[in-house]
Amino acid sequence: MTLYRWQATITDEAGNVMPGAQVTVRNEATGLLASLFADKEGAEPLDNPFTIDPDGDGGVAFYVAAGFYEITATLGTLIAAAQDANVGSMNAADYDPDGVEADVFNSANTRYDNATSGLDAENVQAALDELAEKVTFTGALLTVAAGSPLPTEDVGPLYHVDYADTMTWQVYDANGAAYEGYASDGIGDIVKLGRSTPRRGTLKANGADISTTTYAALYGWALHHGLVETSGVWAAGTFRFREASGGTFRLPDLRGEFDRAWDDGRGVDSGRALGSWQNHQLQDHDHSAARVSGGLGYGDGGAFSITNTNTGAPTSGNHGAETRPRNVALLYAIKF
Repeated sequence: MTLYRWQATITDEAGNVMPGAQVTVRNEATGLLASLFADKEGAEPLDNPFTIDPDGDGGVAFYVAAGFYEITATLGTLIAAAQDANVGSMNAADYDPDGVEADVFNSANTRYDNATSGLDAENVQAALDELAEKVTFTGALLTVAAGSPLPTEDVGPLYHVDYADTMTWQVYDANGAAYEGYASDGIGDIVKLGRSTPRRGTLKANGADISTTTYAALYGWALHHGLVETSGVWAAGTFRFREASGGTFRLPDLRGEFDRAWDDGRGVDSGRALGSWQNHQLQDHDHSAARVSGGLGYGDGGAFSITNTNTGAPTSGNHGAETRPRNVALLYAIKF
């Protein structure tokens, strides 16, 4: 496997170096952590994430397979992120920026690829500067660190670590809702998980009471879409939230329930409201049984009688207290 060198001095938005920052490198295509090495031969693996020398100048260097990477440095609440960072050879056939002629682009790129050219850092930086004059890279996404508050005004799409989602400025003002601010793009989605704890950015759909302040966006979303019911109407099993009381509101309780695709006018399961609960039932059917026909013989003086017998519960096979299909138990969680 051919490895390529990536190096930079990590700085924040103000241009200050970030010694001691934690650096994470992910493959843009897969989202997985990249395999990093200290040498071109791949004999010395590096940790990922890794920490920049706290007593150094903020410089970072490693070898990695050719590709596009998201490189993120975190120091406290400061985050420096580079998305679609190209490491390794690229050519004009793969990427030809506006107004950059192929021969100029490839010439600069050949100089940039110091893993094979052997150029020193000064010449590599000169090649990068030459390329930067001709190329404008866009698509960077502001990242907000864990524990940091969301912006109180619209600064464009962003990613917040605590929500584990892209967030956009949204307005919920129908059905009594009064929320304007950032919310997850997937807010309100039901997520099925094969683990006992919800993943980051989700809450168990277990009927818990949660804060209307902490989860103001989720409550505003639920109100806006008509999914909030009064205390006397709310019931477990429905995809409904209970109205706020004492600074809290209640999540849907979906524990132990199966889900079913909403009919939405098809006519297979008509009359159902989206998110409504439905009790179990067996389809109408009948059973055949033999019966005695004809009469008794004359003159015997006997009486004819019929005795009803209850067969009782089955004694073999799969049977129990409920009717159910084969299934697997998963945790249902709600995106906030």
